[in-house]
Amino acid sequence: MQRLAPGASKRVEEIFTATEADVLRDTDLRQAPGPGAIGFWGASDVVDSTISIRVGGISLINAQVVPDRGTDSPINENDQAPTAMTPTVGGELIQVDVVEATAMNMRLVVIFIGA
Repeated sequence: MQRLAPGASKRVEEIFTATEADVLRDTDLRQAPGPGAIGFWGASDVVDSTISIRVGGISLINAQVVPDRGTDSPINENDQAPTAMTPTVGGELIQVDVVEATAMNMRLVVIFIGA
């Protein structure tokens, strides 16, 4: 596990067009890189995409409908509240699953900030 200095951040941004489980599995945020906080923002271009988020085995949200923000599914994490946010102590597994009901483009932004 890589540990981040206080105030340092890691960001993952991905776009999905189909159902996918454990979308952070091949990223730097598969595990919380230390004590801090992690936030998740989601946006879709359809009204029936869902997202489930678990951190350290605790379900933050389960099959929550992702906001429909239209073409390109824009996200401005500086102005919009996260879909979910939680503190971490470090080492927790982070699992995010996205589900497509109708053909979609879903954008996911995940940001970790070290404490």
